[in-house]
Amino acid sequence: MDKLEALKKELTAPAENRKLCIAFSGGVDSALLVKLSCDAGLDVYAVTFDSILQPIGNGAQAVAQARSYGAKHEILWTDLLADPQIRQNSRERCYYCKYALFSALWDYAKAQGIRRVVDGTNGDDLQEYRPGLRALKELSVESPLAKLGMTKAMVRAMAVEIGLDAASRPSSPCLATRFPYGTSLTEEALQRCGNGEKALHEIGFPVVRLRVHGNLARVEVPKTQLSKAIQEAEKIIGTLQQFGYQYITLDLEGYRSGCFDKENL
Repeated sequence: MDKLEALKKELTAPAENRKLCIAFSGGVDSALLVKLSCDAGLDVYAVTFDSILQPIGNGAQAVAQARSYGAKHEILWTDLLADPQIRQNSRERCYYCKYALFSALWDYAKAQGIRRVVDGTNGDDLQEYRPGLRALKELSVESPLAKLGMTKAMVRAMAVEIGLDAASRPSSPCLATRFPYGTSLTEEALQRCGNGEKALHEIGFPVVRLRVHGNLARVEVPKTQLSKAIQEAEKIIGTLQQFGYQYITLDLEGYRSGCFDKENL
């Protein structure tokens, strides 16, 4: 409860600045920030990034969600593949991606007369390989959850406490994370991966990653769902082959967030 009050205080200070722009993905971290800010009477602009790297369906869900909290909502399109540093998918891709997105967000915020931009980076993110955090710092983006040391588990607990509908929603990072570093990103490959992963959700795997190695699709699901994945093997194979993948594998290590980042820690 002390952390929740501290978060409310962080969001509402300074008191004379009642406008707030929040990068809103629809996930639990940014949803908590938007809901608390709206409940505190702030004039909240929730902005959802849209690009070829965003998972399919994020935008439509975020619109209704943000408005239900009482925030103004905007979808902000950015052509990320126009940047060769992003397209080449180097180990610093996340830095260039975040810099492009949040530069555009600051342009939007300033046009609305907003002087504070906030994102949902949490305390766990600081322990992972996240070069994009450097871009947030350079652009003076506030990350109150990380500042207060709030982990993902703490955020979910607070979301449950206030009855937030996003409390159990799985994380949905950008599609570039499905490709090994050094793999050139193309619109076709990203769309194919996004559609394939969406199809896996529809089969019955709410938490899943489709890792792409050329024509090989490596499916990651939580270890508790490995047996189900084996039972649904024919359906999974048939579905992913329709998207052009020649080889379909099931990763026996199970779902691992940021599996391509481990060697950078």
